[in-house]
Amino acid sequence: MASLSSCAGKSDLPVQYRLDRLLILALLTISLCAVSVPAQGRPKYFRVEHRSPTPDTANEQQKPAPTTKNKAVAATASPDKTAPSASTSKNSQKTAKTSQRTTTDSDLWQRVRDGFHMQLSTTCAAAAVDPLLQRYEQRTGIYLERILARASPYLYHVVQQLEQRNMPLELSVLPVIESAYDPFAYSPGHATGLWQFIPFTAEIYDLRRNWWLDERRDIRASTDAALHYLSKLHRQSKGDWLLALAAYNSGSGSVRRAVTSAQQRHTAQWQQALNTAQASQRALSLVEANARAKTLRATQALTQLQTLQERIAQSTAAEPADTQTTTKAELELASAQAEAQHTQQIATQAAQTLATAQANHQRMMATAQQAQARAKRRPTFWELQGLPAETRAYIPKFCAIAQIVAAPGRYGVSIPPVPNHPYFAAVDIGSQIDLVLAAELSNIETKLLYRLNPALEQWATPPHGTYQLLVPVAQRSVLEMNLAQLPAQKRLQWIRHHLRADEGLSSI
Repeated sequence: MASLSSCAGKSDLPVQYRLDRLLILALLTISLCAVSVPAQGRPKYFRVEHRSPTPDTANEQQKPAPTTKNKAVAATASPDKTAPSASTSKNSQKTAKTSQRTTTDSDLWQRVRDGFHMQLSTTCAAAAVDPLLQRYEQRTGIYLERILARASPYLYHVVQQLEQRNMPLELSVLPVIESAYDPFAYSPGHATGLWQFIPFTAEIYDLRRNWWLDERRDIRASTDAALHYLSKLHRQSKGDWLLALAAYNSGSGSVRRAVTSAQQRHTAQWQQALNTAQASQRALSLVEANARAKTLRATQALTQLQTLQERIAQSTAAEPADTQTTTKAELELASAQAEAQHTQQIATQAAQTLATAQANHQRMMATAQQAQARAKRRPTFWELQGLPAETRAYIPKFCAIAQIVAAPGRYGVSIPPVPNHPYFAAVDIGSQIDLVLAAELSNIETKLLYRLNPALEQWATPPHGTYQLLVPVAQRSVLEMNLAQLPAQKRLQWIRHHLRADEGLSSI
């Protein structure tokens, strides 16, 4: 590549560049550092040289200083490094006031934590989640760290879309379970993409599937469809996010049947508890009547004893009694005392029996009230039976990973920080273009461009209509500028050919 001073005086440039000398000088004034003279047979275009980011290091690179021409673009792409305009600031304030989730943290994961509102530590069953937390802490924490690092190119877009829909940011970890944040993940059930759409659901949510592209893997289209689907399931689940996630995994029909079965089971348990409480009420009435009778008998025996004692005392005071009379009175008094003591013991035992019966009745009434409350509310995920084994493990795994993201240090997990600004931007490329050529025009590796545009099936954009290609934010202006200089006939360097019956590879 030539230096800035040598570019201006170079005399052996091709004719078309000498004729466009004024254009070259104009481009140089907006800090084009070099002019690339393409080799023979390659498309001719101007290109600004930048270091090509790799998928693992793209987040750590600094954005180039904006030039006069693309300053507005840079301001839009990098709001954290360029002073926003008055309208942008006003819109940002409005968004912050609406969502109440905007954060100034440089780490996007902290912004995610600030948007956690599902209270999973209380709504998730500890018996199902704690073993998973221990396993992640002891054995699989490093694997989880790699998955969360893989999310960096896509996380900002997912978080932004969740905030726009006022949805809890715990859902940003859902692709960790679905696809390990790999847009090329493919399941045995023919699901693919970050959100693992099967063909049937993709058709419902207008995700195109043809020879050129599969929008189930498209970052923006699949995220929009997934969040729309989750919002619908959330409404159907009467505001229960765990039920909505279970329906996302196993289908709304499966969860609906499990909920109906749980409601019927709770109603039957309520009726059974009510019958038991009524039976205990009848038994308590009998015990109360028996206790009253025993208490009355003890009271009567005590009254008789007191009366006898008073009569003996009066007769003794009136005249001295002989030995035979005294002995008879003593025997009669001892018998009355024994009877009073015996009936008192029986009354005490009856009172204890009554207290036990009352406690049992209160417990049964409380059980009946709990069963009634459970029968009248919607069952939670933890009360469902008959769900697939995958779904029964799906929700505890979601709860565990969300809790680890909320407090990674507690579980010995180190989550790599992700810059809190957009990773990619959309470029309207117009007509069809080769993906390898688009990567060269963007000054990035083809692998990175393919990771940002995983929906493309044939290493080229669709031939009909326009298409928005995703590139790193810092490379957007580079691609737009180079596309403007690219001849239309150089956009595609291969053609599609159907073999006829009499053709072979050697004859083409």
